[in-house]
Amino acid sequence: MLRTRLRSLRTRLPALIRARDGIAAVEFAILGSVTLMIAFAIIELGRYAFTEYSVERAVRAGVRYAVVSGAGSAAPATAATLQETVLTALTQMGLTRTDASVDANPFPTGNSSGKPVVVAVTYTFRPVLPMPMKTAVAIRRSMQATILN
Repeated sequence: MLRTRLRSLRTRLPALIRARDGIAAVEFAILGSVTLMIAFAIIELGRYAFTEYSVERAVRAGVRYAVVSGAGSAAPATAATLQETVLTALTQMGLTRTDASVDANPFPTGNSSGKPVVVAVTYTFRPVLPMPMKTAVAIRRSMQATILN
């Protein structure tokens, strides 16, 4: 009985090895999943780069507003108006206000001409796809300039 099974297996084994039925489906399952993982990783990386760029632009907009709206201007900048300017810039670029925090003391030595202004923003980037190590990444940007008027 065992000999007949072994003999039968020995005669069928070369045919099984040469058979190609279903090999394309297996190759597609392996390569398709790897390709999708790479594509989604590229999309997430692009979203992260866009978010970093948007936070940088919002900080720049806040510094620009503070530099030209010193104590000598018609409408001097305050911490609240500076914060609103940065949050509005973030919103215009498609980011959410709730994930951002703006430094509450942008004028450490006053709001007069020649004094420094510091704008610092922390934005929480949340990936759409689950990441293996982190669920959120903090993006921090700050910029310093001198008030002109």
